[in-house]
Amino acid sequence: MIDDRQDGSGDVGGPTATGGPTATGGPTPTTGSGPEDWTPDDMADTGAMGSNGSGSADGPAREPRPMIERLGLAGVAAVLAALFGGVGLAAWSGDEPFLAVMGGIGCLMTAWVGGMTLFRG
Repeated sequence: MIDDRQDGSGDVGGPTATGGPTATGGPTPTTGSGPEDWTPDDMADTGAMGSNGSGSADGPAREPRPMIERLGLAGVAAVLAALFGGVGLAAWSGDEPFLAVMGGIGCLMTAWVGGMTLFRG
């Protein structure tokens, strides 16, 4: 429901005029009632990802995952990549080229992310 009033009263799910929390758990603006009035500080309150991936722009630097976690995630990615590849091969042999291409793309993307997780951390 959209409210045209400037004070924000009656705006279901939106920020309140007093700067209180929203019904959806979104950022709480310090002034105004719309996203155009939000400041970078309002966005940092929600845990939005900053440039270093830590949850805020000036938080601590990101640390690499432990090796056992990286191996586990890469293993999961390898299993899913094999499943996507199997779908692609089955679709290709069943004369479904679009599904085969989609399965192949899924296989390559999953393998890429698994490799990035394993080697980059």
